[in-house]
Amino acid sequence: MSSLASHNTNNSNSHAITIPGLAFYDALVNNSLTELKRCVELYKIDLNARLSHVRKRNHTDLCPVHLVAYKGYFAMLHYLIQNGVNVHQPTSTLQRRAVHFAALKHQVSCLQMLVSQPVVLTVESIRYSSLKYFVS
Repeated sequence: MSSLASHNTNNSNSHAITIPGLAFYDALVNNSLTELKRCVELYKIDLNARLSHVRKRNHTDLCPVHLVAYKGYFAMLHYLIQNGVNVHQPTSTLQRRAVHFAALKHQVSCLQMLVSQPVVLTVESIRYSSLKYFVS
């Protein structure tokens, strides 16, 4: 799996440095779909890549779809799915998928959207927990 590129751009008129991965992350966290689309187009960001620039250390194992499902950002989740995001990509550590994050936070609309996608849930994919536990 690749991680988001950390290209730095320097505007000659200012000394500000833009880190595309961090701008993308901020758009995810702040539920700014317009900014997210701008970052994806401008920096050619891979929507299936793990987040490489984050402001919270526990977000480093996540892909955009995991964070969006956890936060319950329905419109952003719809955008990611429409643009080919892999909804059943697991985290590296606990092998959790977006459906697990949505269920954990009781994000019902996101959970419904995710389970309507072709997702394969097996005993191996839910390892340490059961989806039934998260939903209840």
